[in-house]
Amino acid sequence: MEYWDQVERILRASSFVELVRESKAWATSTGFGHQAYAVKFKDLHGRDRSDFLTFSDFTFRMGPDKMIGKQAGQILRRAGEYGLRAGITVPISSPGVSWAFMTFTTDATFDLRDLFCTIAPMTYVASCLHVSARRLQGCDEATPRLTEREREVLRWAALGKTSWDISAILSVSERTVNFHLQGAARKLEVNGRQAACTRAIALGLITL
Repeated sequence: MEYWDQVERILRASSFVELVRESKAWATSTGFGHQAYAVKFKDLHGRDRSDFLTFSDFTFRMGPDKMIGKQAGQILRRAGEYGLRAGITVPISSPGVSWAFMTFTTDATFDLRDLFCTIAPMTYVASCLHVSARRLQGCDEATPRLTEREREVLRWAALGKTSWDISAILSVSERTVNFHLQGAARKLEVNGRQAACTRAIALGLITL
């Protein structure tokens, strides 16, 4: 229950300071001591804008594109200073964004195999944080309109069911399930079922 409470606090953060604090608390509770997030926006015509938003455990900043190299270098240098050994970088996609990602790092292990079990929850939390950051930045977007069947297959997929499992549960063909998953991903403007599931959850389109 504490896990979901922490995620809910990330989604409901009322400021960037609160968002950084809550996401750091979540990362720390799962064994990741540090985090960093960055996003670059598009303008109304779909072209890259010259500004971006970035924050880490240390700070958050809005700045021109030419600063991104400097910012990334500072984050990497600080990571080395803190003796960080391994981590996960989660790519994020959404409407109005050229690129976005979130990185979680740890000094608890050198073996990346120890982190495999964290990929799914990290992907979900990164998507939730991205939605919250976009809201705080004043970039609320229209919620995609998914059909009832698209929501249904997404919910089962989010619970770990395969396309074959879902087809048996809903008494439809596996091809039909994949059709609805692809349709939902297209409306959510993401690639793949996992990204579609995490974004749908973060936007409140489905619940588990």
